Amino acid sequence: MSELNEKELLILSNYLYMDHSVTKGNIGNILQSLKGEDGEFDTTKIGAISGGMDTKDALYIFKEMDASSATFKDLQVTQVINEEGIRGACFVNDIGEATVIYRGTGGNYNAWTDNIIAEYLRETILQKKAAEFIDTQCAEYPNITVAGHSKGGNFAQYVTVVCKEKVDRCISYDGQGFNRDFVHFYQPNITDVRKKITSISAHNDYVNILLLSIAGKRIFVENNESGLNAHSGIPLLKDNVFDQNGNFASLREQDEELHVLEGFLADGVIFLDDLPNEAGEKVVDALGAILAGALSADKSERFEKEMIKRHLLEFAKTINTTASEGFKINLCVMSEAQQEMSVGVKHFEQVKEEIQMAIVKTGIEDSVVALSRKLLIKIMEQVEKEGQLLYQMTIAMEHTIAAYQKAENNIISEISTSCRNIHLTGRN
Repeated sequence: MSELNEKELLILSNYLYMDHSVTKGNIGNILQSLKGEDGEFDTTKIGAISGGMDTKDALYIFKEMDASSATFKDLQVTQVINEEGIRGACFVNDIGEATVIYRGTGGNYNAWTDNIIAEYLRETILQKKAAEFIDTQCAEYPNITVAGHSKGGNFAQYVTVVCKEKVDRCISYDGQGFNRDFVHFYQPNITDVRKKITSISAHNDYVNILLLSIAGKRIFVENNESGLNAHSGIPLLKDNVFDQNGNFASLREQDEELHVLEGFLADGVIFLDDLPNEAGEKVVDALGAILAGALSADKSERFEKEMIKRHLLEFAKTINTTASEGFKINLCVMSEAQQEMSVGVKHFEQVKEEIQMAIVKTGIEDSVVALSRKLLIKIMEQVEKEGQLLYQMTIAMEHTIAAYQKAENNIISEISTSCRNIHLTGRN
């Protein structure tokens, strides 16, 4: 197989953010059509660009494509999907091998909403459309390689799981994971295909840490940008070194703070899943309406406000009917954990006393006993450290429980007040 390397797949993943990516035909010919009489790319021919990229970024990608191998430029775009919220293209080489690339979220309201509700929906409408593209329009091709950046990377992972007989390889660039329902339902498939999935993310990327990862291999690479730009696919190309095979050579560790945050977010997924009476879904719907409105520009302000009002009112209704059951369930679990920690601290104290007695009883008559005594002292020191850590965790848990208990009524009261105000405002 003459499959595309990691750099080429990343170039195409960036290319999908441009309208020209859904033009069928030979890549080389498409690039030629974008040039002026002087042989340089004509900015007036570039067309629409999404995904936070600008004209300068687009020119950079076109030049990278133009400098690629003849094999790369001989790729044919044979099939495309370009609907609201999803874009994909099938690139086929001269021996009939197919590579499907999905675009990331392109600033569309529905696409951002789809991102958020994926926290609780096993499969979203757009994910199913991504799989339908593989099953129907690309059905003639075996052993497909799939890739994409951001949401495109999520689509690529999704189709690898649900179309496992058709997909042979998956590269996800900064792509987010999946919720617990999806992971549990498709566990047999995920086990079968995990080795096919590689997640490649910037060390400081904040999207790949969302939800639960199913990648068999996760690597982190350079990115000299920060803030929102840390999620751009452009620095993944500009700031990294590739080996002679076109694969990433500048690997590094994930940023520690993002590694820690990923753990907290995973706990958050579990917390929302455990809320009763679909309260978790209501929370996510409300957040989705707020974030989709903030991150998109294709809907009117009135539409966005109405969606936020509707979801917040639904959430308030759920809160009022569950009597804060969701908070209490988690508080019970936390209280049990705190009690177990307290028992653990007592056990440590008992072990500590027993070791101290053993140290006192041992003499220094011979080297064997002396060695035993030194060993006991080392064990004692380690037990002391572990006991202190456990004690600190117990205190922290006590403070957390107290904070939750104190804030619970305030949280519900504030939400109810906000929703009443929104309801009143909505009458105007």
